[in-house]
Amino acid sequence: MGGVVLEVAGRVALVTGAGSGIGRAVAHTLAAAGAAVCVADVDGGAASRVAEELRSAGGRAWRWLRTSGIPRRYGPWWTRRWGLSAAWTSW
Repeated sequence: MGGVVLEVAGRVALVTGAGSGIGRAVAHTLAAAGAAVCVADVDGGAASRVAEELRSAGGRAWRWLRTSGIPRRYGPWWTRRWGLSAAWTSW
């Protein structure tokens, strides 16, 4: 069975809903593939825990407390600030 191959090493991925469940699994998968991961969630404690898990495993990660949806206007800012080009996910 074929799958989608996405090269993320050296890129930044913003994963919303990354404090638990599928979002957490996606964050771990992207970090294991070499992406720097911004762990975004409405639960700041959960986001911090997942970011620490990723760093403890040797990844680059930080948390972002997401209090609402991510407006499209943030896209250009993230691209300039972090080189965001790997993934926008929302779970």
